[in-house]
Amino acid sequence: MRQRQGYVPQTRRVLRFVEGKAVKDAAGEDTWRAVCVSGDDNECGVDSGEMGGEGAVVKWMTVHAATTSHTRFKRSFSDYAILELK
Repeated sequence: MRQRQGYVPQTRRVLRFVEGKAVKDAAGEDTWRAVCVSGDDNECGVDSGEMGGEGAVVKWMTVHAATTSHTRFKRSFSDYAILELK
């Protein structure tokens, strides 16, 4: 039997709602990052890069502010999680 172009055969699927919970992975490292968004016309844009703790990022922000007078930053935090299915 020849199939038409674009033909998708009908299939049956059973989709079930699965509940889950995200739990912090203790083996994973938390990372912090800050980007300077100070500036009148253009944002400064200097990026701290990923750092291993909030204290390190605050120190970087303090040094940057001391040398540039910039005091507005966008901070990001990331960690690892394990999904526990119920």
